Formats: sequence, structure tokens, C-alpha cells
Amino acid sequence: MDDTLTTLHQRPALAERERASLADVVDALCLANDGLTRPEPGVRPRPKLPSREILPRLIAGFRTVLFPGYFETIVGSGDEATRFHVGATLDRLLGEVREQVKRALCFTCQAADPSHCPECDDRAQALTTTLLSRLPEIRRLLASDAQAAYEGDPAATSIAEVILCYPGLFALTCHRLAHELYALGVPVVPRMIAEHAHSITGIDIHPGARIDESFFIDHGTGVVIGETAVIGKRVRLYQGVTLGARSFPLDGQGH
Repeated sequence: MDDTLTTLHQRPALAERERASLADVVDALCLANDGLTRPEPGVRPRPKLPSREILPRLIAGFRTVLFPGYFETIVGSGDEATRFHVGATLDRLLGEVREQVKRALCFTCQAADPSHCPECDDRAQALTTTLLSRLPEIRRLLASDAQAAYEGDPAATSIAEVILCYPGLFALTCHRLAHELYALGVPVVPRMIAEHAHSITGIDIHPGARIDESFFIDHGTGVVIGETAVIGKRVRLYQGVTLGARSFPLDGQGH
């Protein structure tokens, strides 16, 4: 009984020490000047960043319009059902893409209030419209990539298997979308898309890399394609290959 009473009396003191310890840790994490805390923008409101949760959902949505019927059930049958499905999906996607592009632009915007900047709004709308116009060409390139994988891998039984199963085609789908955004000058978002594909497939393609049609990445784990890489038509790349790595001399500050 005495031990129990002693323990009960000790609990407030223990709780107080835990709170003090927690406060010390919070201060150390929030006040550390090590570059890991997002800096305060001064008197400007802090704009929202592109969402790491939403971007994978957008990629999944684009796959349903680039490969209709493979990753989402189309209600009905025939061309009209497919047209309605693609149109409805794009209508939903483009609003979300525009928001993420706007957030990326606001991230680098110098306006007094970057979260309410008409210039970023207008530019995000224009860039999203341009991306929309590029989707048929992206689909053409991906069709050539899927055909190249089917023809280049004796284990492939059909184009459908390539579309559904091959990590190389998933990585290329992400890359071809990211590359268009990169070419349009959208900050941050292209790299986030590339890193999403990298985390899933083990294939690391910088959005700046220029890749022509009929590109096949066989297996893919450990593939790295750098920003300066230029890949022509009908190329096959195996796992564990790095393209475009360079070393640059350091300046006086070690940069």
C-alpha cells in the first residue's frame, strides 16, 4: 500500500518533467537554424505547397485517360461511353492540376500575397490548358513505348500485360507528364512526380531528360536517367544503368 501511495504522489512530478522535456524538444526542433524548417516569408502569408498526397491521385487519373478501360471501369460500352468517361475524368483532373500548378507557382512568387496572386492564377490556367493540348502526343509516345516493351520482351504475352504490369511503362507515364510540366517551367511539381515514380519502381528519371518514342526499360530497378540525358528512338535500357551523371568543379564556397 505504501508503495502505491508513493507512486501516486510521484506521478504529478513525472508528468511535469515530461512536459518540460517535450517543450525543450519542441523548441529545439522549431528554433533550429539548420535549413530544414520552411522559412517564414516575412510579412507575406505563407502559400500552400503542392500536395504529396494529391499528386499520386492525379497521376492515377491521367493513367485512366491515357489508357481508357485499364485502370477504371467505364460504365456502358462503345465509343460514346469511352468519350464520356475520358471527358468527365479530364474535367475533374484539370481543376486539381491547375490548383497544384498554382501552388507551385506561388511557391516562387514574389507578390505581396502569393496565395492571392492574379498573375499566378492566370499562368496556372494557361499552363494547364497547354498540358491538356499535349495529352494526345503523350498518349502516342506511350503507345510506342508499350509496343516496344511487348516486342522487346519475350516474356510479355500482350500489350495489356505491359500496360497493367510493367514498371518501366509506369515510370515513363509519369516522366512524360512530368517532362511536359518541366518544359513549361512549372516549379517543384515535375520533381515530385518523378520521385513518386522512383519510389514505386526504382527507376529515377529527371523530368528534364528528353526521351523519344519507342523507349523500353527492361526490369528497371536501379535505372538513373539524368537531366541532361537525350535518348533517341527505339532504345532499350536494362536495370542498373546510369545515363547522364556528371561531376562539376566546386567554387570557392564549396558549391
